Amino acid sequence: MKSSLSTKRKKVFNIPGRKMLLIFLSFCLLLLGLSIHPEAHAVMPPEHYEKMSQSSAIKAIAVIKDISILSETLKHTQKKVVFTLEKPFEENIPKEFTGTCYSVDHKWQEPGVGGTIYYYPVKGTRVLVTVIDDHNSITSLTTLNPELEREITINGVTNISFVMGHAKATSVQKQNDKRAQWFLFYLEGKASGYLRVMSHSDRLNPRIIQFDHELLVGELDSDRRLFRTNTRCREDGIFTPEWITIQTTDYSSERTITHPEREIGFRPVERTDITGGILVKGRHNAYDISIPPETTTDFGLFTLAETLPYEKDFSLRINLIETLELHLKKDVEIRYKGKDPGKRNLHMFSQTGRAAATYWLNDLHELIEVQWDNDKRFVRTTEGEATTVLQ
Repeated sequence: MKSSLSTKRKKVFNIPGRKMLLIFLSFCLLLLGLSIHPEAHAVMPPEHYEKMSQSSAIKAIAVIKDISILSETLKHTQKKVVFTLEKPFEENIPKEFTGTCYSVDHKWQEPGVGGTIYYYPVKGTRVLVTVIDDHNSITSLTTLNPELEREITINGVTNISFVMGHAKATSVQKQNDKRAQWFLFYLEGKASGYLRVMSHSDRLNPRIIQFDHELLVGELDSDRRLFRTNTRCREDGIFTPEWITIQTTDYSSERTITHPEREIGFRPVERTDITGGILVKGRHNAYDISIPPETTTDFGLFTLAETLPYEKDFSLRINLIETLELHLKKDVEIRYKGKDPGKRNLHMFSQTGRAAATYWLNDLHELIEVQWDNDKRFVRTTEGEATTVLQ
């Protein structure tokens, strides 16, 4: 009797304990489920983003017509992007379509860890874009360059893969890693050196592009100065700079002097009190320098110009950093002027405002000639001619 009563008591007292344990385990499983839910927290594998892009109903070359902000939170900014169709790769794409995306535009926004890919569209740029369907989410957004456009012209998007929301072609990537553009540099009409332009994507971050520029300035059989710059930029349509390193070497018949390398870091911010002028005085390093949004560099424009559309009335407003002087010039406008009969019918873009320039490109969107102000000119050439111009 006593034993039976004891057993019953144990059962009575164990039932709530078991229920509590079940509730506790269920709660733990719920938390675990939330923690591994891919849309809530985890970065999905690259194959997921590739599949999303490839299965999108809209796949096209288009021009960004307009951008508007739908909402701003402590995590990110949601934007609506309006596109004008240029070349479709799927059927039934409207001549004008929209897509939504997220950006992190402010220092106070903290996106945290997650699977969202952030895009930074710029009005007026030509892009290869994929959208789930009209008025839905953008699944990839890539600024066009001559190599990517040439690949698409020949093979369409057959050989294009979409790495974390960014279009890549294996053959194009290999070319980019070795690609060098050479320009003869003329000062006041006299051959005075060369400019070499190289670019490559960051393999660890497809949203970053690295530019290597080498400018040699001097006189025939005389003293020379060589500038080497490396610029880390966002691949956001205008190549907003994040870091620039500058190294200067002086050559004379007596000696060679290599000056200490300078390193400058930038932070694009939405502020109205950023004025133009010299950003860094002296030869010291500087970090976290505030620059306005939609800022690029003068050397970066050698590549950016190749992405602009040949479209009547096209214009682009930017802020410009003159790389070697670290001089910020605000409110610069670049406008398409059509074909220039005085330059073999090359396409011409005119840059006006606080920094004047003209860019001439061929039908393949390859930059052929650049005029800075009235006294500096760059003309596309071969490596052999560029490296022997001062010999």
